[in-house]
Amino acid sequence: MTSGFLDANGEKVVHFAADVRTLGKIGELADKIIEIAESGAWRHYRTAVGTDTWLECEFDYFLIGCDLEYDDVYRAIRWEKLGETTRAMMSQDASPEQRRPLEQAAVGYAAAGPETLVSRATRLGWINRNGTPRSPLTRRRQSQQAQGGRTLEEQASERRARRLTLKRRRELERLAQDTLAGLVSDDERRYLLEAMRAQVREARGNSTIISRSTSNS
Repeated sequence: MTSGFLDANGEKVVHFAADVRTLGKIGELADKIIEIAESGAWRHYRTAVGTDTWLECEFDYFLIGCDLEYDDVYRAIRWEKLGETTRAMMSQDASPEQRRPLEQAAVGYAAAGPETLVSRATRLGWINRNGTPRSPLTRRRQSQQAQGGRTLEEQASERRARRLTLKRRRELERLAQDTLAGLVSDDERRYLLEAMRAQVREARGNSTIISRSTSNS
């Protein structure tokens, strides 16, 4: 249910802005960023401080408005997970109809206090020393191009595949297919992935402890 100050999109934006202030893990921030980006709610919404409208390639301006630091967004973004559509929402190569200069977009920004969008962008690290805006995708793109179009994650995946036999890779692929077939929602799939990551981290920690104990004995 929305209040007189909030429309449906505004409610999603308010929840997003509140959630990202309390998240303790970069992976959780990445999921929240993708969720709000794909929802489309960030494009036009009304909150208690006013109405904001962003063009289709101004998603990073929206993130600035939500008080997210550049470094946190940069660490949260995983190139291979973000997807072409979401990456395009922050493209600095977009046409003027898709993306305005930050100063121009800031004119219509509904600020909650005296701080302007440009001032906030500067405080949060979204502005270079020469005054130009920073994109959290730029270094990702440069790194990908330097590696022949492959990200570091893709290269690591290829190395892992080479360390396994073809038979074992096929067995693991069938196991993944059977497991995913039993899941009914994206929430279940993401929860399973997080649970598996947690168990992998725990297993690595136990292996390290055992290794140290053996070497000291």
